[in-house]
Amino acid sequence: MTELLLALALAAVLASFALPGVARIERAWTLWESAKAVEASLSWGRMRAITANTSVRFDVSAEGYGWSDPESGAPYTASLRDFPRGIRITSSPSRALRFHPRGNAAPAGSFAVADGTGAYRIVVSPGGRIRFE
Repeated sequence: MTELLLALALAAVLASFALPGVARIERAWTLWESAKAVEASLSWGRMRAITANTSVRFDVSAEGYGWSDPESGAPYTASLRDFPRGIRITSSPSRALRFHPRGNAAPAGSFAVADGTGAYRIVVSPGGRIRFE
């Protein structure tokens, strides 16, 4: 019986050392996942502009991001996404990014997705190329 209590106490001590590391890994994974979701959304917008032969606009807010029609401003509701708690886009081009029917982007620039511990950048070139950093 004493051996069992000793083994349980040792397991509890070891678990208390492991939990902060697990939480840090979870935060890092959530940040990476959010940045990859922004990259995927940008790729979707470029393909939408090319296949529909129309321009689309990428809108960024404090809560999230999404696509809209540049003429009417009507959002594509299926494309609207919110960030997990603590994650946001900390920098973006000064004007809303637009993809045009040939796949080119204006204005080109980068989007920084960050939380308190780190950041990832998604860079969009004038030709419409999307790069994850």
